[in-house]
Amino acid sequence: MRKLNNLLAIGALVTLGILAYPATPAQCQVGVQVTIAPPAARVETIPASPARGAIWTPGYYQWDPAAQNYIWVAGSWQVPPHKHMLWIGAHTIERKDGSYVYYSGHWATKHQAHEEREAEEDMER
Repeated sequence: MRKLNNLLAIGALVTLGILAYPATPAQCQVGVQVTIAPPAARVETIPASPARGAIWTPGYYQWDPAAQNYIWVAGSWQVPPHKHMLWIGAHTIERKDGSYVYYSGHWATKHQAHEEREAEEDMER
């Protein structure tokens, strides 16, 4: 029940535009429905890794509810918060009704990433 309450609270904050950046590492992914498709990703030059175990997290367009548009977030090197976590890049899914659901980039376990993808596939149907 606590997890559900946290999810609902995060969803409300994202919908209101109060939480615009990814949640803490082990929290679930929250989607925001928008009517505009994101622009094509920019081409980035990837600098040398600054630390052993760092993972390049590519740049992406993030939905800005205040501006009602996307803003570019440059890629960066990140050290995973936990040993077996994966970076799930920001992405947008087009729904059958022509709207889009934007998901911010975040860290997830393999299990979380699998569950999120299944939930997204259900939404696409």
